[in-house]
Amino acid sequence: MLRDNHLYRMLKRPNVELVTDAIDHIIEDSIVMRDGSAHKVDVNVMATRFQAPKMLWPMEIVGRAGRTIRDAWGDDDPRAYLGIAMPGFPNLFLTYGPNTNLAHGGSIISTPSARSATSPRPCAT
Repeated sequence: MLRDNHLYRMLKRPNVELVTDAIDHIIEDSIVMRDGSAHKVDVNVMATRFQAPKMLWPMEIVGRAGRTIRDAWGDDDPRAYLGIAMPGFPNLFLTYGPNTNLAHGGSIISTPSARSATSPRPCAT
């Protein structure tokens, strides 16, 4: 069964353009292609081929002082505070980051539970 949540209809909208050319780099408000053309964006969603040990591969993410995510993690040791924030990468926030997957198929249930468990709670007085 092929499920269609109106993706095709969305792609036909006059304000939508599907670009499949190679990306050279990303700047503040645009994605710059290898041919030099730039496409303004409001939001950039990066979806990659899944390789569990190489989280965020093949993207090259550069943080403060030119340190890359590979410098910080290597190929198989991703870490982030609460699976969300990385020291040295002030504008990088992960929604499903390192050590957040249970690896047994139950993460769709446990993610909301974990989010509740890590939320700030009022202190008893």
